[in-house]
Formats: sequence, C-alpha cells, structure tokens
Amino acid sequence: MESRSMLMMIENHLSNEDYHTKYLEYFSATFGKKSWLEGLNHARNSHVNLSAEIKEIGDGVHAAVLEEEKDLLRRGTNRRGTKEWKQLEEEAYLDGKILLKDSTYDEVMLMAKSLQDNTACAQFLNHPERVNESSIFVEHPVGVKMRCRPDLYIERGGIICDVKTCQSVVPKKFLRDAMQLGYPIQAAWYKTCLELAGMQVSQFHFLCVQKSQPYTSQLYTVSADMMQWGIQQVNKIILSINEAQETDTWPNSWPDQVMMDLPAYLKGDEEI
Repeated sequence: MESRSMLMMIENHLSNEDYHTKYLEYFSATFGKKSWLEGLNHARNSHVNLSAEIKEIGDGVHAAVLEEEKDLLRRGTNRRGTKEWKQLEEEAYLDGKILLKDSTYDEVMLMAKSLQDNTACAQFLNHPERVNESSIFVEHPVGVKMRCRPDLYIERGGIICDVKTCQSVVPKKFLRDAMQLGYPIQAAWYKTCLELAGMQVSQFHFLCVQKSQPYTSQLYTVSADMMQWGIQQVNKIILSINEAQETDTWPNSWPDQVMMDLPAYLKGDEEI
C-alpha cells in the first residue's frame, strides 16, 4: 500500500514525528475537529499543549498495542526534571524509545493488557492483515489538501480502528464526551481521506480504554447515521477552508455580538 502522485501519497513508514512536523500544507483531522468545535480562527492559530503525563499515557498505550514488537517503552523514575531523568530521557531519545514515569509505565501496561484481553478489540489489534499507522495525504476535489494517520487499517472489509485513552468508557459518559471532542468528525475525515486515496472504508471503530482503574476497555463502532452526519460536517469544513484560503480570512464561527441568555434548563425555575 505505497503510492505517490501529485494528488495522493500513502506512506507506510513515516514516523509519527515527521507526520506531525512535515507536510503542514495538508490539513489534519485535528484541524477539522477544532474547526467544527471552535471555528477556523482557533483551528489555525491555537496550539494544543498536552501535559507530559497525558502525552506519555497516549504515546505509551499506542506504542504498546500498535508497535509491541518494537519494544519502544522505557521505564524511568517517578520524578521528571532530575539529573537522572534527564540522562534517561536523552538515552531514550537517542535510542528511539519512549520514556515513561515509573508509575505511568505500570498504568500503560495495564491499559494495553485490558485492550488485548477485550476480544472485540483484540480481533483488530492482532489481525494478520492489519496495517498500522499509515500516513495518507490527498487533495480534495475543491483543492484543499487533507491528511490522516489511521492507527490501524484492514483492507479486507475496509476497516479503520483508532485507539483512544479515555476518562470513561461507560457508554452514557463516553458518547457525550465523544461529541464534545469531535470524534465523529475525526471518523468522517479519515473516511474521506482514505476514499479519496482509492481505499475502501466500510467500518470505523474506536478501541477505547479508561485511563483510571479498573482500566476498562470497550469497542465503539460508528453507526451509518453518525458517519453520514460526520461526512456532511466535514464537507462544510472543507468548503470553509477553501474559502478561507482563497480570501486569506480565517474567521470565528460566531458573530461579534452574542446575546447572553438564560439557559433553557433554568427558564422554568421559580424563585423560592
């Protein structure tokens, strides 16, 4: 699954760092989600600053379940910033490894085990035909360049899987959080990119694991209705990006003046 052209590029061996620092003229699913949630101005000009611990957990779980054979994880001390930590950090960087705090390492291993012990998740994580972390670069028909990096793709069946570390995998909480974080937009963005690259997409699954005890894992499948809705939103986002590029104007998604009204849930209250 290796291809190059002016309109499409599929890289199976591009590092995560290179994906996020090169080809920046291609808009990512993160940009699409931010546009939908907060508008083009915020998507273009704000920066995501993850705490070291959150980044370690996310990177660690992905490495443990998607690149287990590479043995990428290193156990560090429990105190960042010390002389010992800095030395371990430098050694890990030179060796291409991911250094985790001692306690974080144990948590990551438990989360990875939970995903592997979940048969619904494991069937994809261990699928013999899976391709992990390919980088897809395409140009939309309107001229907007798009990119994505599916955690896992299985050509037979057109299956995309994305690994998520979550606050909660309890359905009621997760589904609310998923909308607030723009997960349907991500799924639709990936589907759009892959289909523009000539790849079939019939299923999209989120392989989720809770970041706190009992580290429960759960498979969530994006429904046809949710995917269709997501595609509609992505199409709107792409058109707005195209217009912004043509006019060099990246607006907010709300007017300059907004009425501060009483929330609907308070309108029926009577004064006591």
